[in-house]
Amino acid sequence: MKKMNPYISIIVPVYNTEKYVGECIESILGQSIKDIEVIIDDGSIDKSIEVIKKVVMNDKRVRILNQSNQGVSIARNNGIRIAKGEYIGFVDSDDWINKNMYEVLYNTAVKNRYDMVACNHIIEHESKAIIRDYDLFSCNKRKNIKEIMLEGIIAGDFPTLSCDKIFRRSMLINNNIFYEEGVNYLEDWFFNLRVMECVNKVGFIEDRLYNYRIVEGSLSHKFHKGYGETILRLHKTKFDFMDQYKLIDKEYKSLVHVNFINDIFKTINYYINYTDDNIEIERFLKDKFTKEKMGMKINNELKKLNVNKKYYIINKFLIENNLAYFSVLFCRMYKNVKSKI
Repeated sequence: MKKMNPYISIIVPVYNTEKYVGECIESILGQSIKDIEVIIDDGSIDKSIEVIKKVVMNDKRVRILNQSNQGVSIARNNGIRIAKGEYIGFVDSDDWINKNMYEVLYNTAVKNRYDMVACNHIIEHESKAIIRDYDLFSCNKRKNIKEIMLEGIIAGDFPTLSCDKIFRRSMLINNNIFYEEGVNYLEDWFFNLRVMECVNKVGFIEDRLYNYRIVEGSLSHKFHKGYGETILRLHKTKFDFMDQYKLIDKEYKSLVHVNFINDIFKTINYYINYTDDNIEIERFLKDKFTKEKMGMKINNELKKLNVNKKYYIINKFLIENNLAYFSVLFCRMYKNVKSKI
């Protein structure tokens, strides 16, 4: 007797990826596990939908949702709400997956009763393959895996990409786990942190089964309004979780705080390269970073943790000079760019 519901629902948000979406959908429909449901949420204004319909033909496993573009988070949430599969997976429309990816992940999940299973992935950038392997197999053998995974997400040692995983649908629905609407950058990070709070068992596959393509101008690689605020909220969330779960290892905490300083510099560099919105930049520097005294909070922690002194010195300098160093940084970057023009 045929199952009433599919094994896996695969959710694919699409926005203006006509060049790649055909290969993406073909790799999904060609999966070795056939009992799947494919939910395509298209808000494109290019010819993506024409490419999709040509590939899909009359495949009854596919459901196409047409709406105006509202961002990847809302598109994924729409899919989660109507999905019928036992597990849910996500694929970005400019990526592609290996033929046996979902069969391997699903069989592993069912055999071991996992709420989530992850695999390794390959990053393709400018026709070059970048191997991104995590030591996932060793994690399977360690105790207290939930705490390990929470630590890994917060410290940046755990793969927070949603697309190299499957999630038990009932676990998501029963715990009201959805993507934060309006957040279209680092949305995977916030989503996976909520998942790791709620899972009972997780598993990992060493195989590289997902192919992540870096496309300039895609949703992941363009200017996001509120980028700096999202970075600050990410780190505030990390600090809250560290307190909540009593993650007090000094080496571990120092890594998180040093990452924060690095991300502040990356954020300034991001604004310099991706936008001329002066109001956005000023709001981040003056209203968010300075008024919320994030720098002072981090500096106090760094001092207590006795980390590498250079980080403490740099951060102290930023605070005492009212972020004057950023002005120097900007001038140096501008000088370097101008010299190449």
